[in-house]
Amino acid sequence: ELEELGGNINFLSLELEKNIGELKLSNIKLQAEVEKKRKIDELRKDFIASITHEIKTPITVINTHAEMILYDLVGSKNQEKEYLKTIISQGKNINSLLNQLIELIKTEEKVVDMKIEEINISNIIIDEINKYKID
Repeated sequence: ELEELGGNINFLSLELEKNIGELKLSNIKLQAEVEKKRKIDELRKDFIASITHEIKTPITVINTHAEMILYDLVGSKNQEKEYLKTIISQGKNINSLLNQLIELIKTEEKVVDMKIEEINISNIIIDEINKYKID
């Protein structure tokens, strides 16, 4: 019985070492995934900060020019026209930025929603051939 008990203890010891090794490997992989997620989150924060800045700047220009026109602080009709052109231009810039952001979001959603599945191409080819087959 002692010999059997010793064998069982040795077996359990080996299994424990194997499991500890697997846990260490899993922990390393988990740490890598956590670091990857942290970097992605950091990139997202930087991206949002950048987009915010890129949108705030033209909005400030638009507001400033509009207030100057509203309160008759513009020197001449020509200058007022230039301010209005700037307002339109900055509005188009904001619109362009937002459209790019929307496209980026749509692209990201498409990547997440993609489903890869195995198909039988021979059945598809046969079906297509049968559509155009002359009897």
